[in-house]
Amino acid sequence: MTLPARDPKRSVPQGVVIGGRYGIEALLGEGSSSTVFRATHVGTGRAVAVKFLHASLLNDPIAVKRFAREARAASRVQHPNVVDVLDAGIAESGRPYLVTELLEGETLAAALKSRPGPWSVQEVASLLLPLLEALALAHEGGVIHRDVKPENIFLHAPRGGRPTPKLLDFGVSKILRQEPGRTLLTIPGEVFGTPLYMSPEQALSARDTDARTDVWSVGVLLYRMLVGKMPFEAPTVGALLQAVHHALPTSPTSLGVHPAVSAVILQCLAKLPSERFLDARVLKNALCAALGLPPGATALESPGANALHIASVPPPAPTMRPPRLVFSLAPQSLASLLPEPPPEAPGVLQGAPGSAPPGPGAALLPPRVIPSRVAPPTSLSAPKAPPWRTLVPVVAFVAVTFAGVGGLVGALLAR
Repeated sequence: MTLPARDPKRSVPQGVVIGGRYGIEALLGEGSSSTVFRATHVGTGRAVAVKFLHASLLNDPIAVKRFAREARAASRVQHPNVVDVLDAGIAESGRPYLVTELLEGETLAAALKSRPGPWSVQEVASLLLPLLEALALAHEGGVIHRDVKPENIFLHAPRGGRPTPKLLDFGVSKILRQEPGRTLLTIPGEVFGTPLYMSPEQALSARDTDARTDVWSVGVLLYRMLVGKMPFEAPTVGALLQAVHHALPTSPTSLGVHPAVSAVILQCLAKLPSERFLDARVLKNALCAALGLPPGATALESPGANALHIASVPPPAPTMRPPRLVFSLAPQSLASLLPEPPPEAPGVLQGAPGSAPPGPGAALLPPRVIPSRVAPPTSLSAPKAPPWRTLVPVVAFVAVTFAGVGGLVGALLAR
């Protein structure tokens, strides 16, 4: 199968062997800058996908360099959820090509078109948690994707099995750690990406981006899948970019998303990069915590989980404060108002650094408050002295005083 004759510059004749190894068989898809064919390795018989740069772009040095960089960027991220780049070269016709594993299934964009949503939190977690792990590996290797969107996520389902998400197209990626002898291809003022999933800073300049621009794109994707619509919508690209820079999205909580997950999404969509998660690793850990999963989780196994029902994800525990103590500063009342000290293990101070926190269900103890300039009682558990004991010294003092005065008066009268 070949492309239509009306577009001969993009066609590759069926049966042509590329690089002496890959026999072209059929057209799989076409984009703005490249065309993808199904092919077979003539030596091993393995089915692969071969991606060609359009012939019309051969004289564009930036397009050629970006096509080559896609192979380098993808090869630096070896992960099961990133499409595997197997080979690269220049065809006999002079057109650059990439050879990747052959994927079966559909893109996430096609799946969202057939199922606009909202999707269950279990489905979203099963798709995005593995992708976040792959994206985290890319960020740690100094690669920023800059075009995370449904069209670049493929749901690979060989023989109709359970789909495995694959991150595609590192063609507009940014390599932060340059290889010796290579230069940055990002040109000041250039904008790359898709407006619907583009961060505010990326809309201004592709040069001033880092891992947090991918965090923004994942936040848009989370919002789209869990809510069923985009966080920012406008009739024109200009109006959309204005909304991205200045408008606030409707809170996902008000649209049925659990508050803990909603908080993660809104932090991804913070206008300032400094207010977002640092990278995909931090975002993944936060999302796992919101879902009640360990940081290394790649799926939410609960069969009944659904982002539209609050009961699907355990709500955060309410913050409880111990009751305030109001008491007189009189020393006699201090012992009666402070609580009895709880039993403690020998040599362990309650609340001291390094001590174990109270277990679930443990009673919260009020703080031991000692007012200033008041000596603490020697024992909070000592019984209160009866009132008559405080009168004994007073009566003795009065008796001694009167006895002394009486003796002095008697001595004076005797003279």
